[in-house]
Amino acid sequence: MTVAWAFHSRGRLPEQGYTWLPADGARGADPEVLLRGCAGRSVNDLVDDTKASLLLYALKGGAGGRPLWVLLLTGLRSGDAVGDHMLRPIRLLLLGTGPGVGEKALPPAELLAVARLFLTGGMQEDLPVTHGHPAGTPGFAVDVPGWGALLERARACAPEAVLVPGPNEIRLLPDSPDARAAAAGMLMDLEQRGAQPGFGLDAARLIGPVNRPLLIVTSLLGSESLLAVRPWYALGTRVGRPVHAEWDRQNGQSFLEGSVRRVTDALGRTGFVLTLLTLVALGALGAVIAVIA
Repeated sequence: MTVAWAFHSRGRLPEQGYTWLPADGARGADPEVLLRGCAGRSVNDLVDDTKASLLLYALKGGAGGRPLWVLLLTGLRSGDAVGDHMLRPIRLLLLGTGPGVGEKALPPAELLAVARLFLTGGMQEDLPVTHGHPAGTPGFAVDVPGWGALLERARACAPEAVLVPGPNEIRLLPDSPDARAAAAGMLMDLEQRGAQPGFGLDAARLIGPVNRPLLIVTSLLGSESLLAVRPWYALGTRVGRPVHAEWDRQNGQSFLEGSVRRVTDALGRTGFVLTLLTLVALGALGAVIAVIA
């Protein structure tokens, strides 16, 4: 099974609502996979479809029992998408899906290539999508030869490799062109390491029982929210400074900059604050009792 792709957009006319079209003119990616969410969250909670964002993760239960890798790119723009009938910006998304490759069930090289092209700014223009098509059509169309040319550009996008995180790491960086270039380099290193003995993604819990996100680029989540999702690598406009954490899933903790910060399952930030307030209150009550006595 090869990688499948589909664009999501709409036309300018009132009756030309949002829909999906296959990128290759034949068999497109199934958008139903997005309804399954990622890391227990709705996709809409992780990325904003109006901003240039990326989500790369694996789902359980693909063909032949293999994980299904999913790449979602949002906030894309075609040159002629001036707006719909109410002058609202026309959104454009790209979805790619493909089964894990080889014994290690790595992400398909085509998915990684398109992700690198996006991260290095190669999808800000020359997208093979046109708008303004007449009534009786979806209102937008995909230029199939142009899509093939985009894939060729993606395969040629080979930035300098940046070392992938360790298997238990969570890396968060403020979103910037340099950070996106580093993320593209990390995907380059991931593809190159895939052929090396002993390297796999199961130890990093990117595939298997947990399936945490491999890469997120988002404008929605800050550091605390991203730590709760536990991505391997994440960029965010709301991330104030680089964060390097290690996830101990057995104990439900992340070790952050030398201190222990609990970011999971039973006790989140709210629980921590409530517990702290309770302890303060008990301490104050004890002081009052001591004075009365």
